[in-house]
Amino acid sequence: MAVSKTLNASSLVSSLGLRRARAEAGVKDEDYVSLGKSSNAKALDSDADEALFRMVHEEETFDHLLDVPFALKHLRDLHAIMRHAVVVLNENREDLTQHMLFHHAFAAFTLGFALGLVEAHRSKLMALRPGMAALATTPGGITETWGVEIATYYLAYVDVEGVFGKKADIDLYGIGDAWRDLANEDRIDQYHGLDRVAAAGRLAARTWFEEESADVPAAFVEAAAGFIDGPGGSQAA
Repeated sequence: MAVSKTLNASSLVSSLGLRRARAEAGVKDEDYVSLGKSSNAKALDSDADEALFRMVHEEETFDHLLDVPFALKHLRDLHAIMRHAVVVLNENREDLTQHMLFHHAFAAFTLGFALGLVEAHRSKLMALRPGMAALATTPGGITETWGVEIATYYLAYVDVEGVFGKKADIDLYGIGDAWRDLANEDRIDQYHGLDRVAAAGRLAARTWFEEESADVPAAFVEAAAGFIDGPGGSQAA
């Protein structure tokens, strides 16, 4: 099943003041980029997570994801974390997984988590290798672009495959197939608080990267509940 190029999380990304762009300009840290691309190549050579990486091969719009350092490693982590977070959300607030704004909360937290993962990983590796040159670190710079690329790919993957599989999403968690609402910029702009969900995801990623026992699902439950139970959810009711 081909991925519609209209669903690249572009509307959500734009609404949060971020952007999706090719990441050639401003890259000065050749060692980090080289290590990251080698990591991607090894991940593709492995049979693990083959389904998760399938669109890299099949969709031209995603072929440059391999230019994002450690993108496939981050995708694996993001996928595992978000699936766990949804399970916990459903256990605690089943009404939220079945809410029409669940998809927006999931996407915003995903975006924030991807941004936080890239930032935390890069910071740690740079500290371990002090001889590396500095990457561009201006707001909206290269690390932010990388995070957006990873989140964009993952949300497009979920649009095609679902979080647990489309049938399991509906049968087990009541998650409807409404991911393409994320491509409707006018609809996204109606709701307030998505920036706070993304910020919670970003902080959760940084915390989790330093300590894997960090309770990311609890952060997701709190952020999703705050958004859906708040003015955004009231508007959608």
